[in-house]
Amino acid sequence: MNDMITTHSTETESCPFCGHNIDTNIDTCDNCGSKKVVGYINKFERRIVLILRIVLCVLASVVYYDNYPDPKNFLMGAFLFIISIIFALIIPLVIFKIKNKRNVVWRKRIFSM
Repeated sequence: MNDMITTHSTETESCPFCGHNIDTNIDTCDNCGSKKVVGYINKFERRIVLILRIVLCVLASVVYYDNYPDPKNFLMGAFLFIISIIFALIIPLVIFKIKNKRNVVWRKRIFSM
């Protein structure tokens, strides 16, 4: 009947803000509320993503304006323009998320009153 008894060896790490011991499988500190963020993109890389988005959107606008001034091609041009804007907004973020998928950072919870 002792087959049901199992021992769990849990590894712990300390919270970088309050020092509370936390199980490595848990993403939130029970003591201070800080959270472990996986795939974190720092401020500099977020700025690069924003610049890439702006450049790609401007480039899509210029290509659309140069190639589709004729009203008979308006629907095809508008469709391609919308698709290119969507890709311009999504692709830079996806690239940086894939690049930083193993980047783990603890973020302190900001309490609001």
